[in-house]
Amino acid sequence: MFSFRIQKFTPWWFIVFLKICLFRFSFKYIFWRRLNLFRHGQMNRPHVAIATFKDYIETASKYVDLPDHFNMLELGPGDSVLSGVVAKSFGANNSWLIDSGFHVDTNINLFAQTCELLPHYIPPRDIHETIRFDKMLELFNISYFTSGLDSLRQLDNQTVDFCWSQVVLEHVPRDQFFDILCETRRIIKSTGVCVHSVDFKDHISSSLNNLRFSSKTWESKFFKSSGFYTNRIRPSQAISLMKEAGFNVHVVFCNKWDSIPLPLSCINEEFRHLPEDDFLISEMRFVLLPSPCDYSS
Repeated sequence: MFSFRIQKFTPWWFIVFLKICLFRFSFKYIFWRRLNLFRHGQMNRPHVAIATFKDYIETASKYVDLPDHFNMLELGPGDSVLSGVVAKSFGANNSWLIDSGFHVDTNINLFAQTCELLPHYIPPRDIHETIRFDKMLELFNISYFTSGLDSLRQLDNQTVDFCWSQVVLEHVPRDQFFDILCETRRIIKSTGVCVHSVDFKDHISSSLNNLRFSSKTWESKFFKSSGFYTNRIRPSQAISLMKEAGFNVHVVFCNKWDSIPLPLSCINEEFRHLPEDDFLISEMRFVLLPSPCDYSS
């Protein structure tokens, strides 16, 4: 996430140019996070992690009855593994967190700070004696993976009760989007549920400026490595792919612009045939329930 203040007052084309230039420097992500120029969310703030997880599990609980000791999978945890701590307080047995790289804040004090905000949860006895990040993960039965789709493929069939992501799926490379959905369908239990919020705005200026470019340009390695990539899959396309992957799809939230935020003439011809709603919808939340499928073999 680029600083909102920069986005708000800077022309979209300059943000593209600036990000391209900045990402040519080989600084580690933690450097950009400290400058508040690029962030993978705010989940390293305990109160945010608690509120966010509670929001998503409450949505899930409207559609299924999760077991007392459920297995949780978060796609794209970003800056934090604290969702695993909160999940433990809700009864999770295992928490699997999968990202495309190591982005998390390893400050172990955040674990205790989160527990202090969970008044009905008794944390592990060793929490104040543990001084290593990996050992802290073990205390809360959190497994953190950093190889994206390859990590997802390591999980066994039908082992996850609750899978969720917060504005993450739009960042999945276009050629991996369907595979991610298929893998989550494989590992979700027949009684399980997925909850995904998807941001269909560009991550340049919160508009549709990413649709100005051809696929050849946008999907190039140069653009994909410059900090503003989203897969540009539109709402109707996302729903079709979710159904094709083996899910029954429920839209539980939909936010729209009053009008398309830029002229259709500015949108690349590859997208102009799509229905109007694909340009008006800015964000959606989906609940995915597995349709019958045999993954026993």
